[in-house]
Amino acid sequence: MRDLSKSFSANRGPNRNYFLRIGILVLAVGAVIFLAKNLLGGGIYTAGAGAVTLKDAPLGLVPVALGDTTFAAGGTNLATQSITLTDVKYGGDAKGTARRSYGAGVYKLDVSATLPDPKNVAYVVWLVGESGTRLVDVMSGSKNSWSLSLSDTDKYSGYSGIWITLERDKADSIVEEHVMEGSF
Repeated sequence: MRDLSKSFSANRGPNRNYFLRIGILVLAVGAVIFLAKNLLGGGIYTAGAGAVTLKDAPLGLVPVALGDTTFAAGGTNLATQSITLTDVKYGGDAKGTARRSYGAGVYKLDVSATLPDPKNVAYVVWLVGESGTRLVDVMSGSKNSWSLSLSDTDKYSGYSGIWITLERDKADSIVEEHVMEGSF
C-alpha cells in the first residue's frame, strides 16, 4: 500500500515564501508609484509641495455684474477712464477712442481710431502732461483701422492728455503733425 501522507504534503500548493515575495513586490511597486507622483511632480496641477484640486462650482450660482471695472492680476480694482478723441486734421472724418486703466503699479492703455491710410508715414500715440510729452508707440493697423494697446508698469498715469500724430521720422521723438487729441 502507498503512503498517502507524502503525496498530500507535496501538493499542498505554494509555501509562505512565495506569498512573502509577492507581498514585497506589491509594496515596492506601490512605493515607486507614490514617490514618483509626490516627489517628482507626477500630478498635472501641482503648486510647490502640495497639489491643487480642481472642482466644479456649485450649481445655482448667479453671476455678478461688475460694470465698467477692470482688475489687475492680483484682483486690485483699477481706476478706468474712457474718452472720445477729437479730430483736429480731417474735418471730423476721423474718429477715435482711448481707454486707460491704472492702479496697483499697472498701467493699461487702449487707443483705437478710424483714420485715412497715412501713406509712407506712421500714426503715433503721445501722452501729454505737466511734465511735457511722452512718446508711447506707433499705432498698428492698415487702411483706415488703427490701434494701440499698452500694458506696462505705471509710469504714465501722471499724463492726462493724449495725442495721435502723423510722424515722418519716428526716431526723433519730436511731435510733428497733430491728427487727434483728447484728455482724460
